[in-house]
Amino acid sequence: AMTAASVSLTTADLDVLAAITATSGDITLTGDGMTTLLAADLTTAGGNITINDSVLVSGSRTLDSGNSQTAAAAGAIQITGPVGSVDAAGDTLTLDARGGTTDGTVTLLDDVGNPADTIGGSAAQRLNGLTVFGSSAALAGVQLTGGDLAVTADAITLTGSTYQTQTSGDILLSGPVAVSAASASLSAAGNVSLSSTLQGSAGTEDVSVTAGGTATFTGAVSMLNDLTVNADGTTTFGDTVDLAGDLQTDTDGASGTTVVTKDVTTSGQQVFADGVTLAGDVTFTGVDTDADGEGVEFGSTLA
Repeated sequence: AMTAASVSLTTADLDVLAAITATSGDITLTGDGMTTLLAADLTTAGGNITINDSVLVSGSRTLDSGNSQTAAAAGAIQITGPVGSVDAAGDTLTLDARGGTTDGTVTLLDDVGNPADTIGGSAAQRLNGLTVFGSSAALAGVQLTGGDLAVTADAITLTGSTYQTQTSGDILLSGPVAVSAASASLSAAGNVSLSSTLQGSAGTEDVSVTAGGTATFTGAVSMLNDLTVNADGTTTFGDTVDLAGDLQTDTDGASGTTVVTKDVTTSGQQVFADGVTLAGDVTFTGVDTDADGEGVEFGSTLA
């Protein structure tokens, strides 16, 4: 293990094989853009943690910029390159920017587990879980083999196009979510849960949500163009939905149901192919865009 006031390493091939701890400053690791092997944890007592490289994760690894929340203010965590698993067999990554009183930011500038990326001369392999804590979290695309994608922050920005748990696991976004890509897909083998609001950045973004279990939108959904939701279980809208385009549920013929709590307003059509349950006084306002005379369509039961 290495312990120092601060740590800055620059080398072509960077292998982190033992834990690194900075007691008062930052940890900065700079590679050649090909690969940093992360086989041990990085910890600061409020300093920033920055990896300027692509990263291969080996084992269950943690980057902690608040020293288990013993530092009053946590530092920022940033990885600039793509992130992947050494062997797609149980490797996980936790990015923990929680402080005792003030949290730091977490930023992933490139994708996690995107096979289109090359890390160490090979296609990136998927992790088996990604957990993020911070005051804000900005994430490029994330593709996991299994395990959860769990993000807790006061502001969550999804800058990528694909967020997926492939064979098992949930997508759990605890905090307001903003989507900045033109089109974003959230697909979980398990549940998809958004604990707060969901909105676009420009109001023109399209979002699709697919869940093998339930899909839950606790807060208001707004500033998006189209929203398509396909859940095998129950889809729940816990607040208002206001879209510039269309809202569609159960377009894949899944056997789910949709619970609507508050008003749904779209400048395009609303098509509910599954059964709809009203959990309050609800007004549906849609626009007929396919000349069938129906701005709101219910393909199954309404209760």
